[in-house]
Amino acid sequence: MGDAQPAVKSQDIQFAFAISISPSDLTELAAIFECDQGQLVERLTPYARAATVEYLEMFLGRAPLERVSDIRETRVFAMMVGAFEGKLPAEAVVASVFQVSLAQARSMIQGALTRYQHRLREERAALLKTAFTSIGTDWKKDQDKLVDFASPLVVKELNRIIATGKASAAPIRRNPSTSSQYVVKKSGYDALAAFFTPKPK
Repeated sequence: MGDAQPAVKSQDIQFAFAISISPSDLTELAAIFECDQGQLVERLTPYARAATVEYLEMFLGRAPLERVSDIRETRVFAMMVGAFEGKLPAEAVVASVFQVSLAQARSMIQGALTRYQHRLREERAALLKTAFTSIGTDWKKDQDKLVDFASPLVVKELNRIIATGKASAAPIRRNPSTSSQYVVKKSGYDALAAFFTPKPK
């Protein structure tokens, strides 16, 4: 058998370009991003990077364009990779960028995660590990924890891990008295801990 081939590293390519934006558009963009016009380059650069990622996907034949949902999911993927450095964009941000409802934005993010699950494997793992770590380890006897998670999609993925690890463990549920907090029970946490921090055999 021949020697294993070394992994080929990606090559960084630097872009430098300028575009013309009318004064009225500059004013509107500053209002959209809630910043001064002098900060627009900083705010827009991540999205310019995301747009480049999207076009590269299209040039390389990896961006399905048959349906509107295909285009949107590819664009969300490009945002995750190009603008958010592999992190999950907030549903409110996606809703604002695409001018859709929060429910539609959540569906688009879920679609992008599903369509590009293999290419986002490392980012997804890091995202869920961060969410698990945010629960903390300081448990008090017979007391649940209230935790803020980045998105209901994160909770959905964590609950999938809980159900797979221990079917009898309690899933994470939204706290009915708040809009963003979730209730984590000790049995659910233990199932997550077994997955994220397994004990050595």
